[in-house]
Amino acid sequence: MRLFYQLALRFEELQARATEEEPVAETAVAKTTTVAGFTRKHAERATFPDHLSRRPSSRPWTGRPRRRR
Repeated sequence: MRLFYQLALRFEELQARATEEEPVAETAVAKTTTVAGFTRKHAERATFPDHLSRRPSSRPWTGRPRRRR
């Protein structure tokens, strides 16, 4: 029974605290601003630059031609 009374007392304390903090919460809500939502853009693949060759003719670190599999 003692546990029940402790829980009831704790519940009453929490209710009293909530009613005390209610005006503070209302003023905080009044200070907030509404922001328009947005949709995220999908990343697009960048085009390959024209000045670069699409296939390397040799490996630059060895100078040997690229091996085909």
